[in-house]
Amino acid sequence: METSPRTLSASRGPAGRRTRGRGRPPADRALALGAAAACLLVAAYLGIQRREEVRLRDANALGVKRDYAGAEALARRVTRPPALTRALLVRARASAALGRHRVASRAYARAAARDPENWALRREWAISLLVLGDRVRARREIERSLALNPRTPLPRGFRRDR
Repeated sequence: METSPRTLSASRGPAGRRTRGRGRPPADRALALGAAAACLLVAAYLGIQRREEVRLRDANALGVKRDYAGAEALARRVTRPPALTRALLVRARASAALGRHRVASRAYARAAARDPENWALRREWAISLLVLGDRVRARREIERSLALNPRTPLPRGFRRDR
């Protein structure tokens, strides 16, 4: 039985490897499928991150317009890092502006746990703690803020001990 060159080219791929289906070796197809799946996962991740960043941007815009309740509600919908830390800070600032310093203090605490080197966050948290009457924790947070940035301006109610 004689086979034509056309039949051989359909059944053998490059370097004489057997092929299945569309002329590609099975290993090449698996690699292509794996790459396509990875691309889809990256696209989904980037889409989710984009949505979180848009929510955060809109929450900031509401805060600038002094719609603190709206800013807090929108920032609450941000649930994934890296936008989560900034969203917690927006929530804390909005809650403090609404006079809800207990809620603000909890949001500051969560944000500080995620970003321990943020001196401005610690300064704002200290102010909320002072309003709540927790002078010990307020003093501790303002000292941490000063340790991170010695030029931190002291808010009202605090004094520098020398």
